[in-house]
Amino acid sequence: MIIANSRATSVAQSFPVLPAEFWQQLEIKHAAAMRDFGKLMKAFRELQNPPIKQAELAQALNITQGQVSRIESGRSAITDLTKLARWAIVIGVPFNLLWFDPPTHVTIPYTTDDDDVKIGSTTNEGDIVDRRQFLKAVTASPTLINSSDLPTTSHAVGVSDVARVHDWTENFRRMDNKWGGGHGINQAGYFLQNDVLPMLTESRMTNAVRKSLLVEAAQLFQLVGWMHYDTANQNAGRTALRNAFRLASDADDYALAAEMQAGLSHQASFLRIPDLAEDAASNAIHHARLSGLMSVRSEAAVMEANAFALQGDEKRTIRALATAEDFFCQIRSGDTPVWHRYYDQAYLNAKFGTVLRDLGDSERAEGYARASLNMTDGYERGRTFNLCLLAGVLADRGELEEALVHVNLAMQTATSIRSSRVREYLSDVGHRLARYANTPEVKEFYHNLSKKGIPTRRFA
Repeated sequence: MIIANSRATSVAQSFPVLPAEFWQQLEIKHAAAMRDFGKLMKAFRELQNPPIKQAELAQALNITQGQVSRIESGRSAITDLTKLARWAIVIGVPFNLLWFDPPTHVTIPYTTDDDDVKIGSTTNEGDIVDRRQFLKAVTASPTLINSSDLPTTSHAVGVSDVARVHDWTENFRRMDNKWGGGHGINQAGYFLQNDVLPMLTESRMTNAVRKSLLVEAAQLFQLVGWMHYDTANQNAGRTALRNAFRLASDADDYALAAEMQAGLSHQASFLRIPDLAEDAASNAIHHARLSGLMSVRSEAAVMEANAFALQGDEKRTIRALATAEDFFCQIRSGDTPVWHRYYDQAYLNAKFGTVLRDLGDSERAEGYARASLNMTDGYERGRTFNLCLLAGVLADRGELEEALVHVNLAMQTATSIRSSRVREYLSDVGHRLARYANTPEVKEFYHNLSKKGIPTRRFA
């Protein structure tokens, strides 16, 4: 896998870790909106206290001070996405600020010299090519912890081993659904690295067992990816979902592969990157069609609708929502995989409400947002998301009193959930309540947000 060079990585560590508020400043957001990396570099330097000198930035990026000057002034246009992605990593630009999709071979720097290896590639004899090399590279990524050489299994892998992986993944999933915020991420990462990945390097298993193990490993990677997203580590989350997609593809599980692409689309929409969301949704639609599973096809369509809504394309948004609803109505009992049973009526209502809200249609969004609260037990974090969705829609409609009831209930629920996504949803409601900022009730809400560490000056 190609990564940022070691010189840039070591120098980058000398930069302070900047709080999220730094990247919300007007100069930063303006540069991102203008898609001008030079202006972004200049703002990054000058907004720090004390400001960073051009020479210091040049050293970190492994270029000359003159090049920094020309890039910042707009005299040198940089179109190499690999170079831009690596520079963004060095200075710590949050992924949601980037206006381009970093090339797949660029990720957060980590220690490995392995070239990119596609899991599942075969020789003429049909043997897996260097699976250990790929898996070793994976374990060195920020998706996992305690990177080290992979241990080897001491026995042939069988059905009981696959069942054990499944059971542990479900335990981690229940913990994550209830608590969020990366609870269990260290344990899940340790289990993935020290138990699951060594099994995947073992050649002593039947083809049926191997495919089952790939599917279970993909689901564990997926869960670890969502845990990373929930702790605001978008790059590691994205890497984990891509690894999950590769494993699912290697197992010829089109439905699971579609699910991973739908997850990538979901996160891109959450980060307000509609082009990337559309691309991932298109990939999800392709694999979902091959799978023939209506629940997965419905999810892929609703993810596409979200991307279209963020682009302001009402016609394509409504068409995609109609497609999602049509597929949902064709779901038959027993057809949905166990891992996709979360995709129920409440989940679909929440997505419809989100899409219509992003489209600016708060009137229609309200009904779906209300219906999304009819959830099954065990999804406390999801209930918090949906309460925030309804509160935001009601704020847009001028229903201040009821909006505050729901967002305050969400804040009570959030006391037991450590989740960066919950914080973002609460922050979004804060933005939507800004026109009422001088009312006593909203002032109290902002005070409570501040106590949770969510800056309220951004709502002024």
